[in-house]
Amino acid sequence: MSASNKPHAHLAATEHADWITAQEFASEYHVGRSTAYEAFKRLKTIRIGGCVRARRSEIEEKLARYGRI
Repeated sequence: MSASNKPHAHLAATEHADWITAQEFASEYHVGRSTAYEAFKRLKTIRIGGCVRARRSEIEEKLARYGRI
């Protein structure tokens, strides 16, 4: 079944954009990889295979509220 035939396929791209990897976090927030993984320990994350992801919205909320994660 192709992506266009899957139910809710249009939602998957939107949902995926809200989840970022530790490497993306490190790049976007100009921190090292180890720092990114330490921050991810304080966030709700999901693991898909070997890839850990956190919600961008949660990251931005914690940064706005506390100034750090």
